[in-house]
Amino acid sequence: MGHRITIGTLAGIEVRLHRSWAIIALLVAWSFWNRFVLLGFGAISAVIMGVLGALLFFLSVLFHEFAHALEAQHRGVEVSGITLFLFGGVTEMSGQVRRPRDEFALTAVGPFSSIVLAAAFGLVAVYSGRLGFSAVAQVAGLLGWINLALGLFNLLPGAPLDGGRILRSLVWAVTGDRRRALRVAARMGQLIGALIASLGVLQLLLVPGGVVGGIWLVVIGGFLAVAAQGEIAQQSLGEALGGHTVGELLRREELASVRADTDLASAVERLRVAPESVLAVRDGSRTVGVLLLDDLAQLEGGDQGRAVREVMVPVEELQVVDHRAEITEALGEMGSGRPLAVSRRDDGEHRIEGVLAPEQLQRVARRTLQLGSWQESGASAGGGAPEQDLPGGGRWWGGGGAPGVPASSPPASMTPASSSGPSLDSRLAPVREPSPPITTSASMSRVTRLRAALRRPSRVRNSSLRAVPIAVPPWCRMPPTWCDSAATMASPPSIMPT
Repeated sequence: MGHRITIGTLAGIEVRLHRSWAIIALLVAWSFWNRFVLLGFGAISAVIMGVLGALLFFLSVLFHEFAHALEAQHRGVEVSGITLFLFGGVTEMSGQVRRPRDEFALTAVGPFSSIVLAAAFGLVAVYSGRLGFSAVAQVAGLLGWINLALGLFNLLPGAPLDGGRILRSLVWAVTGDRRRALRVAARMGQLIGALIASLGVLQLLLVPGGVVGGIWLVVIGGFLAVAAQGEIAQQSLGEALGGHTVGELLRREELASVRADTDLASAVERLRVAPESVLAVRDGSRTVGVLLLDDLAQLEGGDQGRAVREVMVPVEELQVVDHRAEITEALGEMGSGRPLAVSRRDDGEHRIEGVLAPEQLQRVARRTLQLGSWQESGASAGGGAPEQDLPGGGRWWGGGGAPGVPASSPPASMTPASSSGPSLDSRLAPVREPSPPITTSASMSRVTRLRAALRRPSRVRNSSLRAVPIAVPPWCRMPPTWCDSAATMASPPSIMPT
């Protein structure tokens, strides 16, 4: 959260700037200034026109995202906020769209709003030119072309662009299979990203003076391809965690806690060794709030004697999910980055059963994807992972197994219990492999002992899981977003529409 700054609210929707936005803001302002200087305007006039044009451009991006947000709210989808960043803007939405037509409507309104803005700027350019306001005509004309390009670019049929969302809604409506629709849109997004990156490489090699524009196209293509892969990983996570609830997770991995009357100095020491950046605050057997690391970091040293209850966040201010909600649904509700309060209906009333930290949900998500990738590779080999030769002798178990484990047999803790996938317990507990015996004879040479030690499996917690190559989707770290690469047309003059 420290990478984003809230600059205000529109219709109750927070608008934030990511720190990477400063890069694109400077680039856009410089591009506008350079263009107007080449058109013969004075240095001061060009600066004013460049700053004004850049401001109107980002207001156009915000207008695009705000159209998504308003339509989402109209369709019953909760909106957490809008963030402007290096590649444009994202509208952060919690929960899932329930119908294909809803997804189509709240997605298509974005490019439509950009095309409407293009027409409006075009009219301003035409009439201001007739009235002799050449500076206004130049700024408005440039913004009109950019918004038109922005709207058309976002209609490219590949995720995470708006066109990919539209394609997904259409495939969903025709086939009735949302998962299949997501994969089609994501694969198209990877293809489009690869094509854009290839065009960038060609521009670098063949176009004189096209270095900056070529690099920009390569970056855009890479961003689209990675984001599309993230959507596929998101779907895989949903399939693997289907059926597991937050209540189940809460029972297996309880959050560290302190009493409400504990002083902050003691709470800091408790938080220092806690696995998460949040402590549950209890009053007797009830969870009454949470103590956040970010809040403690802002306090002065003289506050150490204050009680925890004075600075905690009450559970009433947290997002509440039912204990029967699936873990994937809880991940979608984590829009604010704060802990989630888990409620249970008891005697007709809802009571708070406990609190889940974002790190707990993220950890389960990462381990699920990692174990899932191992299981898929093992299944493809007929239930056993293939062996691979090591450069220095010995063998590895392939398919995502633990590097360094001898090839005599796969570790029992890594063998899938059933075809239904690893249990939730296996995603929460560390993986421990048995260690082979090491000969300790006095006649063993130093080199022999060193080789034996190097072949011994590591006992570092979860080390084998981290060794599995895997693409973790961005929404495991941040809330799920609707990505519009809205600023991708905010490029140097060499690739700007004229």
